[in-house]
Formats: sequence, C-alpha cells, structure tokens
Amino acid sequence: MNADENYHNGTPFSYYVPGSPEERIEIFFTDSKLQVKVKTDSLDARCRLIDGNWHFIGVIWSGDLGLFSLYLDGQELSRVEIPTNASLVRGGYMVLGQKYSSKTDRYVIEDSYVGLIHQFHIWLTPGSTSHMWNAAHRCSWPIAFRLFQVYLFFLYHSTLRHLGSFFPHQSASR
Repeated sequence: MNADENYHNGTPFSYYVPGSPEERIEIFFTDSKLQVKVKTDSLDARCRLIDGNWHFIGVIWSGDLGLFSLYLDGQELSRVEIPTNASLVRGGYMVLGQKYSSKTDRYVIEDSYVGLIHQFHIWLTPGSTSHMWNAAHRCSWPIAFRLFQVYLFFLYHSTLRHLGSFFPHQSASR
C-alpha cells in the first residue's frame, strides 16, 4: 500500500460480523503506529507508513498454530500467542478502506483509508517469516492458492485513467 501523505491515519482493511462486535479484523495506522486487531487480540508497532513509499503489511492470525504476528515490509514487528482452536465467525463483511463500528452501527469516516492498494490477499494457509519477506521484496506469494484472493490492480481506475497513467506494479522495496 501507499498511503496518501495528506492524511494522518487510515483503515486499509476491516472485517465485521453484524451483531457480533468481537468478531472483527481491523488494520489501522496513524503517523507513528500500525495496529491490527483480530477478535479481542491486538498488536501495535511503532512505525511510519505515511511517507510516500510502498509498504507491504502482512498479518498471520492462526488459531491452529496459536499465533498472531504483524509484519511490515517483510520484517516481523510484533507477535503474541493466542489460544489454539480459535476461529472467526464466517458470514461477515470484508471492507477495503473503512472501519465499521458495531457500537454506533456505522462506518467510521474519520478513519477511512486514502491511498493506493496494489494487491490484497487472504490465505487459509498461514505464511512463515520467509514467506512474508519474499512477498514484500519479490512481489510474490509462494503458498499455493487455498481460500481466495482479491487483486486491486486498478483501484480508483477511473481517476488514474483521467491522469493518463496506469497503476504501476511495484514492490515494497522500490
């Protein structure tokens, strides 16, 4: 992702299940911090994402492994153990660019993400530290397709077309 430097925070991705406020995923950042929440588990890391550069954010949350890890540009920033056999309730909504508040039953507009997203993947099989490094530096993912993937090569395509440009394929190391 490449966050717009005119904004000081954003939520590039969230997942929520209506009527189940603890069944959520939120990836949120500010000028100096990256935060990921999955269910009631939370990871925070001090870092700078709003710098005009492309960044790779990777999250592993695996109830099978009892692991919750946060990666930025291929480097693990934070890790905690979680209970094994934990899982998320299915049937929720995945939202790119906004956070949903179950308490107010509305999207949190002031936490909206403004910027570019090149690719977005969700995998059933959790990656390793080397997978995260390869994804960040080689723009590839070595784990076979398991659940689904969403490619956002032309996010805001009509805006980019008016500018006469195409969305570039860049990795976080460029």
